[in-house]
Amino acid sequence: MAVLLCISSFFDHFILSLRLTIKKGSRSASSKCQGLYLNERSKGFGYIPAFNEEKTIGEIVNRIRGYLPEAEIIVINDGSDDDTAKFAHDSGAIVFSHPYNIGNGAAVKSGIRTATGEVLVFMDDDGQHDPADIDKMLACFPDYDMVVGARTGSGQASFGLAAGNKVYNWLASYVTKFSVKDLTSGSRAVKADIARSFLYLLPNTYSYPTTITLLRLIENY
Repeated sequence: MAVLLCISSFFDHFILSLRLTIKKGSRSASSKCQGLYLNERSKGFGYIPAFNEEKTIGEIVNRIRGYLPEAEIIVINDGSDDDTAKFAHDSGAIVFSHPYNIGNGAAVKSGIRTATGEVLVFMDDDGQHDPADIDKMLACFPDYDMVVGARTGSGQASFGLAAGNKVYNWLASYVTKFSVKDLTSGSRAVKADIARSFLYLLPNTYSYPTTITLLRLIENY
């Protein structure tokens, strides 16, 4: 299993509240996951796309390492003009740098292409997500194909964004006939083969969470 830790600087006040959203062969949602999915391939892969996050990237890598000491943590430096790459490297991460800032989605796709394990975990890059919650996501595999962290009301960056997200959630639920709790959430775990199957459809900018969620649900998963 690979662990993909995907980080972007778009959302500001994100509070993680785990919700199961997608199960292969079922349209039902549940918050009950049984034990951690581990096997010989589970030493892990951590991937963090980052742009100008020198103040937080080292702490994030160290916190992840504390919870997942065997994980391979790779930081995709998306053309930062500060010392993001240096601080990531000094914290023990493997660093891959884009020659210029391409976009969050492009960094995500670079990470998906690089990953060698089975499950990818996406998180925002400004330290808002607690690495301790990764185990809660991974506990839902292999039974579930995708697990999404849904923001609470206080976890929205602003009232305007919260209102907009409610509209997006309603539209997505209507189109897919599935109760979508947080369409644009940047916190999610997904099987790597599923992420790769949609790679060519993911945008270079925002919003890859919307794209991958709708594609998976429309495929009747």
